[in-house]
Amino acid sequence: MTDTSAKPASLIPDSPRSATAHPPGHLLNALIQNARVAGATSIQLTFAGDTLSVADNGKGISDLTHLLRAASISQGSEVREGNHPLAPGIATALAACDAIRVASRATGTDARGFVAVSEHVLAGESVAIVPVYRPEQGTTVTLYGVMMDA
Repeated sequence: MTDTSAKPASLIPDSPRSATAHPPGHLLNALIQNARVAGATSIQLTFAGDTLSVADNGKGISDLTHLLRAASISQGSEVREGNHPLAPGIATALAACDAIRVASRATGTDARGFVAVSEHVLAGESVAIVPVYRPEQGTTVTLYGVMMDA
């Protein structure tokens, strides 16, 4: 297992380019960029076999249905035009793994999350959002069966 913590600004330069314009090998950039957009000052990356987990202390996602909607429209013009801030990272993540777990806590809310098969999320199928344990504000995205370019 490799565990890496870093300040987000030192990892990715500011760029207007969408993460979905890159192949799955740019998975880390997409997820770290999402954390930066959320105002994270710390990001923890954990690799174990074919599992990747990215945890941040950003503002959290107050409504996970927006994240799921961004994923299901990831091929539509709304995303290509960059109108949804969550779309590039979630679309890249889902394209690179078999399943995903998201746990998030926004200021003043209880932590919520989901676990789902990637192809079901991309197809816009219903995903149950449930209470999860996350004591601090921020988001953790865990990808199972990660497929990254060499």
